[in-house]
Amino acid sequence: MRKLIGLLLVLALAGGLGYALARPEPSEPEAPPAPRLTLCATEDQETDCRWDAASQGNGRGRSFVRLAGETHYEED
Repeated sequence: MRKLIGLLLVLALAGGLGYALARPEPSEPEAPPAPRLTLCATEDQETDCRWDAASQGNGRGRSFVRLAGETHYEED
């Protein structure tokens, strides 16, 4: 009976070791998704928003994002 319990213990430990060796390394957590900005109502809106120059206003100009009072223009 002791041999059976010993054998079961060895198998259980070996199974756990096998699982530990086979499981992939944890990957780094993904960055949270960027917040979706609403479209600016007007080109001079002061709150956080996104201006899509191709579809807003006269359809010309530069698209930008306004965040925390700063304007960041999209690259052409």
